[in-house]
Amino acid sequence: MNAVTGKIVDIYVKEGSTTARVQIDDSFTEVPLLLLMNARIGDQILIDAGIAISRLNLQTSHQRSTRKHVPVG
Repeated sequence: MNAVTGKIVDIYVKEGSTTARVQIDDSFTEVPLLLLMNARIGDQILIDAGIAISRLNLQTSHQRSTRKHVPVG
């Protein structure tokens, strides 16, 4: 299974575990937040094997990709 990204739209406790409702493209899924206890609604996250494994900082990523590359030498 490949890792995918999604946006947290809700956070709640289900069966004693903190869980997020995550939007991935045009669909929604439930994802345990076992590794991301500080996740918040609106966060973009990386999901692998059905578990949220990392929060993404899309602003920083975008800034890196739009920087001008200056040749060295």
